[in-house]
Amino acid sequence: MNLFDSYSSATEKEWKDKITSDLKGAPIESLNWESELGTIDPVLFNYKNKYIRIPSKTNQPSNAWVITASFSGKNPKECNSEILKSLAGGVNGILLYDTKASDLELILKEVMIEIIAVRIFSSNAENNTNLKTVMHSLFPDKSEHYQIIGDPIGQYISGNSKTIDIAAATNFEVQATKYGNAGGSIQHQLGMAIAQGHEYLVYQLENKIPFEQALANISFKLSIGNSYFAEIAKVKALRSLWYTVANEYGDATSVYTTIHAVTATLYQSNLDIHNNLLRGSTASMAAIIAGADTLEVTPYDYPSKEKRNDADRLAKNIQLLLQEESYLNQVKNGSDGSYYIEQLTDIIIAKSWDYFKKVEALGGFINAFEKGKIVADLHSDLKTKITNFKNEELILLGTNRYPNANEKNNEFYAEYDFNNPFIKTYRLSQVKIEA
Repeated sequence: MNLFDSYSSATEKEWKDKITSDLKGAPIESLNWESELGTIDPVLFNYKNKYIRIPSKTNQPSNAWVITASFSGKNPKECNSEILKSLAGGVNGILLYDTKASDLELILKEVMIEIIAVRIFSSNAENNTNLKTVMHSLFPDKSEHYQIIGDPIGQYISGNSKTIDIAAATNFEVQATKYGNAGGSIQHQLGMAIAQGHEYLVYQLENKIPFEQALANISFKLSIGNSYFAEIAKVKALRSLWYTVANEYGDATSVYTTIHAVTATLYQSNLDIHNNLLRGSTASMAAIIAGADTLEVTPYDYPSKEKRNDADRLAKNIQLLLQEESYLNQVKNGSDGSYYIEQLTDIIIAKSWDYFKKVEALGGFINAFEKGKIVADLHSDLKTKITNFKNEELILLGTNRYPNANEKNNEFYAEYDFNNPFIKTYRLSQVKIEA
């Protein structure tokens, strides 16, 4: 039985007439909306993709993702306890920061790295070498089950390192979360991300690392914001953009590129704080539907000095609900064929590629940063977002619209330093709106 035989087809004119009727005579163009990407037309018929699409999860049969949580290794015993508690609750991927090699044995005690994805962030060359040595000693035959990652360029542009020592890492994670949480537009986030990734790729190739290995050594980390459909398109666009860059040096289809997603902190607020759970849920759905390989949900109490006992558990449970009750792990590339999302993806690809070319024209990402372009563009984007936030064109419920009158205002208001030459993260709710 062909289900299509049970329904009559409609012409494009008939569809438009129906839409106009539902709008009670208002023009279809009234449905268009303005975004940081420009004017978006949601009414599309038989849209055909303008640019290549790279499917996600080609290395697995389902849309399963790694449910990830981050841990600080500053207190090894406490860190180990927190890790084991999270793993028992459903987390299957851990990311370690601020970790000394000498503490790894205690931190990873009883962690089954054969089934738990372990990533350890290294801040410098000495730390990288020591972490490798100890991990090889602890897990001599399991090197494929863990990664020691670094982002030397990211460390420098954030002001955490005085120089760029690209040799400090062998597995490079382009932490484009910096750009999103600094207020960057979608096209600037991706343009900067692939430009930074290009620096890592060229460096490795110049040092005689084979193309496939060099490409496999690079992954991306994205912050996922509140604009649901645009964020789905953003992740999809990154795969296409990176393929286009990498394919200039070899067969980019030979290596699968991993995308790590983290829900954005830019939109989190201390005001009506439980709304952060809703923001995290929306962002999580966008990342998963778009095919992110790992996902970390920022706890809802992230902005607060007073930490809640349930914050980490609820951050993890958001993902478990989407996996166990919404079954988002079962369908790969679920947004493919949606005219609206496909259009958004093409718009993002085109704008991000134009920005990438501007950065390359300045001599690449590092030179563009040294010349002040990267920071200037992020500052411009953030100023626009701050203005829109004040004007309630960019809405945070419970913060700049429908505030809770019974709530004690405990937000940390802070002026952003637009003279800082480095990239710094911000939260829009820190903008004080005068009554």
